[in-house]
Amino acid sequence: MIQALLARPKRIEFRGEHVVLRRPTVADLVALMDANERGVFLPAWYVLTHVMDGDAQAFESLEQVMRLDATAVNELSRHIDAMYGEGQDLPQAPAKSCEAS
Repeated sequence: MIQALLARPKRIEFRGEHVVLRRPTVADLVALMDANERGVFLPAWYVLTHVMDGDAQAFESLEQVMRLDATAVNELSRHIDAMYGEGQDLPQAPAKSCEAS
C-alpha cells in the first residue's frame, strides 16, 4: 500500500511486454472527474495519462491513443482503473473513543 500512497510507478506484464504505469495522484483524480464530465472516452484517457515511456508519458495526445487497438486500450485501462482503488479494500482501524472512562 505504501507504494500506492507514494505514487511509485507500477510495472505490469501486458501482452508479453513490461509496461510501466504511473500511479494516480489527487490531481489525476480531479482531472479524471473533469474528463468524465466532458464526455472523454475514459479508457483512452487512462492510457494517455498513466502509461509511461521512461520518465515521460508514452503518448502525446488523446487522438494518438484513440488510433490504438481498442481491445488493448480497454484491457490496459482496467489495470489502470484498479490503481485508483488501491487500498480501499483494506479493513479500517476502529475509531478511538474520546469518552472519559
